[in-house]
Amino acid sequence: MAGAGYQRYRLGAQAAAVAFNFGANLYLIPHFSWRGSAFASLLTDGGLGLLSWTVLLALKKRHSGGHLLVPVGTS
Repeated sequence: MAGAGYQRYRLGAQAAAVAFNFGANLYLIPHFSWRGSAFASLLTDGGLGLLSWTVLLALKKRHSGGHLLVPVGTS
């Protein structure tokens, strides 16, 4: 997404992942120690991957008919 001019969407997805990871760690570490932290990291990385694909597919659908690799505002 960043190479195609959609940095703000990538930043939003990463910010959501950071917020999720922080909350998951606050809950899981006191209950499960390092295993909770590891599980939170795995959930966060997997969730970020899914969220990135979802955003990419939504951008593609929004620009159906055009090429996704052309940044918004350019021809």
